[in-house]
Amino acid sequence: DFTLFKSLKNMEKLKKKTVLKNITAVIKQAWQKDDPVPAIIYYTGKAIKDKGDWCFVDATLTIDEFLEAIPPPPQKGGDDDQKGMSDEDALKDLMEKSSYAVYIICDCSFAGRWRIKLKKVESKVDIFFYGACDGKKKKLAQDTKEGGKFTRFLLSGNQMLGAPEPVALEVCDSCLFDSGNILWSDQIVNQLKKNAYK
Repeated sequence: DFTLFKSLKNMEKLKKKTVLKNITAVIKQAWQKDDPVPAIIYYTGKAIKDKGDWCFVDATLTIDEFLEAIPPPPQKGGDDDQKGMSDEDALKDLMEKSSYAVYIICDCSFAGRWRIKLKKVESKVDIFFYGACDGKKKKLAQDTKEGGKFTRFLLSGNQMLGAPEPVALEVCDSCLFDSGNILWSDQIVNQLKKNAYK
């Protein structure tokens, strides 16, 4: 069961320190459940030109600062504990560890700049990145009266006329998967859809 835990919406008064504290809190809350789930961090708003850094009332938030706010996953025993495990228990343990993931969803201009930096990151947790634009040729996210075109794309599955191609990236301990395709069967995207219409 995926749950969006907290929303911070008052961007005119929201401070970077508050955002970082809440990023850590949401991730810990997701991972410390009896059945851990991935944490979803969604941002829509202004971004710094050619950097993609998120803008708040007192400062900007860089991808490096975001990554530092991710706590280490809970430890439930070491390699010695796995030696006596059956194959079934070892598989269950591996599946549980894959729940220690963070989804970063950026509906802002220059979002692809974070994607470029994430390609160089080594992470003990899975990081899934979905961005509104590549940050190179297509630098600007686009808005409508009903909200950002990328957010509307996530919620409907239909790309809007004139919107830039979205980008996706997965970074984990031993892999890097770079794609422009967002998987519509993805449980996280489905959870976003469900929560958006509450």
